[in-house]
Amino acid sequence: MGFHHILFPIDFSDRCRAVTPFVKSMAKKFNAKITLMHTLGVPRGFYGGVDASYPIVVDWDAMKNDAVEQMLRLLDVDSHFPQEVTAVAVSGEPATEIVDFTAVHDVDLIMMPTHGYGPFRTLLLGSVPAKVLHDCDCPVWTAAHTDAPTLPEHVKCENVMCAIDTTPDAVRIIRSAVSVAEGLHARLRLIHAVPPVDQTPLTRFEDVFRADIMRLARENVLKIRDEADSDVDICMEMGPISKVVRAASLHHEADLVMIGHGKVHETLGRLRTNAYTIIRDAPCPVLSL
Repeated sequence: MGFHHILFPIDFSDRCRAVTPFVKSMAKKFNAKITLMHTLGVPRGFYGGVDASYPIVVDWDAMKNDAVEQMLRLLDVDSHFPQEVTAVAVSGEPATEIVDFTAVHDVDLIMMPTHGYGPFRTLLLGSVPAKVLHDCDCPVWTAAHTDAPTLPEHVKCENVMCAIDTTPDAVRIIRSAVSVAEGLHARLRLIHAVPPVDQTPLTRFEDVFRADIMRLARENVLKIRDEADSDVDICMEMGPISKVVRAASLHHEADLVMIGHGKVHETLGRLRTNAYTIIRDAPCPVLSL
């Protein structure tokens, strides 16, 4: 698994500026080209209503050209930057345009910050990142805490972790994580969160019961790791997955956490079952594979 085409949606926010070093670093390590993308909003009068009676004249070409120039200045690359960089400006709904562009132009990695606003399922991330995570099949790199003073320290990406469960997709995730770690020249560890045990019938045997659960869980994870033809280190802890991942990431000074998409069969379709809380709680960027 390698990344050849990185899409970097840009809205010119401070959060977006904070992740530009990560985009440049990822492109260099994987020798990938970068496409910068900005979505221009459509004037309200286009949708009818009170303003519809007034003519609206929009110089789309001028606006797009200006956006392209600003995006290239924001990424701040010169002629010595080894990777190909292009910029495109489109009009429409940002998340839809990102998803459509990804499908048509063979994008294999999207890198974007998150925003802590939006309704319903997007409360943790923001409407655009949540929809992109929900609708895109390709990996999505996100950084929730772009205002953290420690964020620049993770650009080096020397230690990475991959959170896995015991579903059949875990083998694919491990193999993908190993490949990504090799491309980053980073050390990889697996992290598995064992579901917490709130109560046991016999409290006096609770420690024994928990030990048995941990032993069985470790046997399952080791079996999955063997199926993936890997021998990477495994960290295991009992507790809520986002808290376990956060604690392990802090302990091992992780620069990147990798997770699988995850799926639930509900009316919302293919949602990442724990992705939102992991991204929110992780002390470093998260890559959804």
